[in-house]
Amino acid sequence: MYEEEYYVIKNKLTELETNLDNINNKLDMIGKEPPAIIVKVINNKPYYYEQWREGDKIISKSLGTVTPGCVADRERTKLQYQELLTEKHDLEYRVTEQKRILESYIRHFSKKSLLDDYVFEVYWKNLLSSRVSVRKNTVRIKRIIVHPLRQIFPSNEITRNRLNEILELRCFDKNRPDASRILESLGLSSYRPIDIIKKTHGVSYNDYIWFRFMGENICAEDVLVRE
Repeated sequence: MYEEEYYVIKNKLTELETNLDNINNKLDMIGKEPPAIIVKVINNKPYYYEQWREGDKIISKSLGTVTPGCVADRERTKLQYQELLTEKHDLEYRVTEQKRILESYIRHFSKKSLLDDYVFEVYWKNLLSSRVSVRKNTVRIKRIIVHPLRQIFPSNEITRNRLNEILELRCFDKNRPDASRILESLGLSSYRPIDIIKKTHGVSYNDYIWFRFMGENICAEDVLVRE
């Protein structure tokens, strides 16, 4: 669940940064900010002028007498530049906010990961096969049985990612068409193997392996579907 939320935020940030890059490229194509266009009346006749500032000086350049639409191209470039600049400032703000949200989420997730440390036991029928302790990114396993059909862990220490892969083998296929309906029936909103196994105890029709989490007063007869 937390991984999915992280990638939603991350993808949104990537999208905003891509849009910002596109805006900057368009501004680079225009170059420096186009001059303002003003009208000066000389001898009772109107003239268009470009006007810009260089240091403390205001510079003007005549564009000729006023005729309808004669400076339309320059006006469109000026308008486009202003619109792009406004959009750029908006995107910069949103990128900054999204980065802040992402950093805040990462801090929260780091604390949440500590709360997600847990211990569980794996049984073959009523015989303890393994006792698993999950701490931060390390998973330590006390393997009591080493029999290949009664033991699901390959070693005494693995990563959380490897644990997740092993746990997923004890779950239904996340790509099956009715996956969302199964999740709903389990009271879950997302596909997270450890959450699924807490509900199903990792039971399969193919063997006698099952999981017991701390505080559960259950035995094989309570959960196994095979006799």
